Amino acid sequence: MIMHKICLLLLVALGVNAHAKPLDKDQNQQQLNKFAISQCLMQSFPNSELAADAGRASGAYVEFSEGEIEVYEKIAAAVAEQLQHPYQSKSGGSLHVMQCLEMPEQAELQSIIGTVDPTRP
Repeated sequence: MIMHKICLLLLVALGVNAHAKPLDKDQNQQQLNKFAISQCLMQSFPNSELAADAGRASGAYVEFSEGEIEVYEKIAAAVAEQLQHPYQSKSGGSLHVMQCLEMPEQAELQSIIGTVDPTRP
């Protein structure tokens, strides 16, 4: 978990917003939701190619969105908390991808993302 936080801090610290024009609130929330999904995939499949790719995607979404470092930390923590209650199929197999795709629907996550307004100074 400590290494995960360090990686997240580096992603935010090194991120440079690549957008030519500022995002509106809805566009920014979409990017933050995608950041949450990529964090979920990264945390669900540790030490895999998928985790590495999802980690790179997380970094890109940091670059393409607006938010203080605390927002990204809170999103990553909310994802980790949701993953403490993994989805299971009727046959007993995991449904990590399904859980990650549904992550933006979680109320806790939306309460965090909803507070970010890139149009505010």
